[in-house]
Amino acid sequence: MRMLPILAALPLVVAYGLGEGLWTGRWHRDAALDRAVARLENVPMQIGDWQGKADELDAKQAEAGNIDGYLLRRYTHARTGETITVLLVCGRPGPIAVHPPDVCYGGAGYTVMAPPARATVTGEAPAGSAEFWGAVFEKKDAALPDRLAIRWAWGAGGQWTASDHPRVSFARAAALYKLYVICTAPGGDKPDAEVPSREFLPPLLAELQKALFPETVP
Repeated sequence: MRMLPILAALPLVVAYGLGEGLWTGRWHRDAALDRAVARLENVPMQIGDWQGKADELDAKQAEAGNIDGYLLRRYTHARTGETITVLLVCGRPGPIAVHPPDVCYGGAGYTVMAPPARATVTGEAPAGSAEFWGAVFEKKDAALPDRLAIRWAWGAGGQWTASDHPRVSFARAAALYKLYVICTAPGGDKPDAEVPSREFLPPLLAELQKALFPETVP
């Protein structure tokens, strides 16, 4: 009799394990995922007036996030010297859909200054419009206040979206990208208060469209 509750729960545990394994792609690797990861190499170092420099993501972070491939670069404007960090990760929809910046940066000691807000950005041709989340994060316990303006979105099928429920929205995708665009926030609690990413995002979206979603380019 003591075993009855355990036996009754066993099918649920097995079903959950199977569902989670299929959702995360633990037992099967889609060739489309390999192609999506390989396309990261097509993103150019030069984007408009911005020159990129590659950096490395901590190996433990990449492993913990189940990231299959990534691009981490610091882009510097040739005339103004302003810098923007771009982190673009790729992997199975399950792991990539989770851990937005308000979760990740909160664990690193940052506080979001206001609830994330959506914004639509129109890319240069051949890209169309893209929808981003945006927020300003501040690390108040630093020697000097550290303020970052971050925009982020998920990309699949040639479109960048600020989804409320990315785990559901992208569950059927073979591969998923997540894009972070990060720069110093000079003041205020709105991501629109920072100028560099407003100038950088339109040409960036155009290059990403050509590099990651060539099938959508005429």
